[in-house]
Amino acid sequence: MNTPVHPQIQRTLAAIVVTDAVGFSKHMSQDEDRALSIINRDLQLIGELCEFFEGKILKTVGDGMLMYFVSAVQAAACAIEVQKTFGGFIQSGQAGNHFVHRVGVHLGDIFFNQEDMMGTGVNVAARLESEAYPGAICMSQVVYNVVKSRLDLDADYIGELALKNIEGGIPAYHVWPRGMRPEGTNGGETTEAIAPLAVTPLRAALKTLASHKNHRRIKKLLYGVYYGMWENNAAVLEAVPLKTLIEVLTERNETLEDCRQSLYRIVNTLNRKTAYATVADTILDSLYAFYSEESSGAIDTEADAFPTEAGGGLINPMIALYKDVADRIDLRAERVRMKKLVYCLCYEKWENDSEAIAQIRTIMLVEALYQQITTIQGLQNRLRAVLLRLNRKATYAPIANALFEECQALYPESNSQVAMPGAADLEDPSEDCTEIKVAQKSATRWAENQSPTPD
Repeated sequence: MNTPVHPQIQRTLAAIVVTDAVGFSKHMSQDEDRALSIINRDLQLIGELCEFFEGKILKTVGDGMLMYFVSAVQAAACAIEVQKTFGGFIQSGQAGNHFVHRVGVHLGDIFFNQEDMMGTGVNVAARLESEAYPGAICMSQVVYNVVKSRLDLDADYIGELALKNIEGGIPAYHVWPRGMRPEGTNGGETTEAIAPLAVTPLRAALKTLASHKNHRRIKKLLYGVYYGMWENNAAVLEAVPLKTLIEVLTERNETLEDCRQSLYRIVNTLNRKTAYATVADTILDSLYAFYSEESSGAIDTEADAFPTEAGGGLINPMIALYKDVADRIDLRAERVRMKKLVYCLCYEKWENDSEAIAQIRTIMLVEALYQQITTIQGLQNRLRAVLLRLNRKATYAPIANALFEECQALYPESNSQVAMPGAADLEDPSEDCTEIKVAQKSATRWAENQSPTPD
């Protein structure tokens, strides 16, 4: 009797190399045929380099490749040659014909058969790839210690990385081919010339969201924005890297307000709007620095009076104003309640969770407020409408006045004739001040749909 032959599962120590193309999703959305042509050419070249360094290609996944090598030196040499090759295309003016790639390298135990490879070593290499700068390599220390005396490397130690689903920190290095480190990457910085999406604020946002207590909901919402459909299957969600979802979100939305609209377009279709509105705000808060840096790069350099950053670069004057107003609010004893009012003005709903409000950066709320309300009179009217709907008018009237006072700096047309009403002006002496008068309705959707009881 014949016995069926099954692929034998083997366990071995191997050096794993994982690559990924930067901005592939963006190029696919712009010109699918051209993007596929470029990535196929790139992957063929990477495959040839893998073969030259005696490695084996296990699989190609979309815009990336998974390879393994018996020798850590050969694996690192292959990774260096990959980045040297594509870096050479940039230097020779052929950048438009190739993608920039990230590479992760790790040495560890793997399990593989004729069809697949798995194990912690593979997972670590994949996570390191997501930490790599475009055009560079993120290499675990265990690999670096083996190859540092054999290869000419330009490396920075970046400490122990907390990688998703990997127990314990993984010491690692950022590595470039010698002479190809971009200017501005000393000490862990990168440059826009290599990859606009890999600036420090975006990487910080990715780490913040990946480690957030609501990371699963965050990924669900981002997945919904990416694909235009809702997904609850954990396996499906896990198959799409958070990095890809964040990159696509920022690629599709030029401003933070565009980003907010994209997120809330999905939130407003859900039956748990309040919970996912908080998730959306968490995403927006994490991306605030990224969009601030994007806008600060477009400042008119003739404006000598603009404030500067510590390094001497000009920053957006409106961002400086937002920060000044936010700092003043944060110095107030009632800052959390003030932020609740601002949140309500921006998003037309009341949030009673003080902890959730405290986690939102005040500068983000101030910017959203100015984008929503463009005149001092409009601010007065909206604040008054909110106060009329609260059942603790006496408590919130002085807080609203303080907020109004701090926010007047946002509006150059403000003058002494515009002022908020006092608590007595808002009360109806014939009724209990803790009741909401049904006849007094604001034009805002929030005021029509809710009767908040603030703390």
